[in-house]
Amino acid sequence: MAHPALQPLRSAACVLLLAAAASALTPALARAGGSGSGGDADVTLAPSTRRPHLDRADVARAARAFGIDTAPERTTAGWEAQDDVRELYLNRAPSGWYVQFSDSTTLLGPAGDRATICAAPEAPYGCTVPGVQFVADVGGVAPDAATAAAVAERVLRSSGLQPGRWDVLVLDPGRDAVPCRDGLQTGFACLQQVVPTRAVMLTHDLGEAPAARWGVIVGPRATVLTAVGRVARPLTADRRG
Repeated sequence: MAHPALQPLRSAACVLLLAAAASALTPALARAGGSGSGGDADVTLAPSTRRPHLDRADVARAARAFGIDTAPERTTAGWEAQDDVRELYLNRAPSGWYVQFSDSTTLLGPAGDRATICAAPEAPYGCTVPGVQFVADVGGVAPDAATAAAVAERVLRSSGLQPGRWDVLVLDPGRDAVPCRDGLQTGFACLQQVVPTRAVMLTHDLGEAPAARWGVIVGPRATVLTAVGRVARPLTADRRG
């Protein structure tokens, strides 16, 4: 499949969550004078963390947890699994796997009532564009904190990517652009669809090594719109074993 090694996530909050998920790398990079991008992160982190072994069955399990039933494929960067509306990418580095997921199924949902949506106090910016139709979720309700946390934890535990205990932080409700899959045939203008969401940050402690962190954005109907994170194992665990 002709995809770049690292797929862009089409949501402003996704970019912020990606930065937050990578923020665990910052102290180590600062001590080493690294830039926090590309190979510098891998070189700096290699002494304290490693990339766990993931075979096709492991990746297929992770894909199913994110709602993808198609078989994963190897890429030059690692693994990918995708269907018509969902995409999961696992990109390898010496220090861990970097994971991105996006789900565009919201764009296949029913239409909302434009008059009602545009009369709301926080009307989407698409209301200034004549003729734009909105998916019903634009006028939906963000999940409550408990629901968002449960959904995010369930997906990650089911994926098997990072076993063990997670510390969970749920942010205040926000609004997020809906992921827009390339080539998706939909009657809605992708870039005009903004829905109420909850962002969930999950941290898995790796002891002295940089923690593994994930950011998951949950939309109306408890749908995981996007997820970004890092999967790693501490080298100290190898030495103890």
